[in-house]
Amino acid sequence: QALCLSCGLCCNGTLFGKVHLQVTDVQAPLEAGGIQIQTTGTERSFEQPCSAYRGASCQVYADRPANCRKYRCKLLKEYEAGTVSWVDARHAIGRVQMLDEAIRAESARLIPEGPRLSAAALRERVPLPAALAADRELRTTWAPVMLRLSALLDCLYTHFQSPPKADPPSPADP
Repeated sequence: QALCLSCGLCCNGTLFGKVHLQVTDVQAPLEAGGIQIQTTGTERSFEQPCSAYRGASCQVYADRPANCRKYRCKLLKEYEAGTVSWVDARHAIGRVQMLDEAIRAESARLIPEGPRLSAAALRERVPLPAALAADRELRTTWAPVMLRLSALLDCLYTHFQSPPKADPPSPADP
C-alpha cells in the first residue's frame, strides 16, 4: 500500500511497543532481518521500533509475522473505504510524525535512551500522577513531553486506533 509506505507508524514504535508472535511465525527469517525475539514462557515477541523496518519498508516483508500481516490501522481502512482522502490521510500521518519527532527530541534531555525508545515505551516512562502532583520541578521538566504525548494520543486515537478500554471504576473510587 502506498499509504503504508508513506507512514510506518505501526513499525516504528509509535502505535505499538511490542509485537507478539504467533505459533505459526517462523523465527529464523525474522532474526536474519535483525529482529531480536524475546521469549517469556511460551510467548514470543519483539520490541518496537522494529529493527527490520528500514528505508520506509519492511526488510522481512515476505516472512513478516502474522500480527503484522493482518494489521490494518483505522486510517488505512477509512482511506480504502473512500471516507478519507489521500490528502487528509497524509496530513494525519504527517502530524503524528511531527509530534513523534518532537517527543523524541524533547525526551533526549530527560532520559538518555529517549530518542531510541518507542513512543509506547516512552509513555510508560512518564512519571506517575502522584509523583507529578508532589513535585513541581518534575511537572515543569516533563510538561513539554506530556503535552506532545497528549496531542499524539489524540491524533492516534482519532485517526489510527481505538483508545484502550478503561477499566470500570472500583466502588472505592470517587
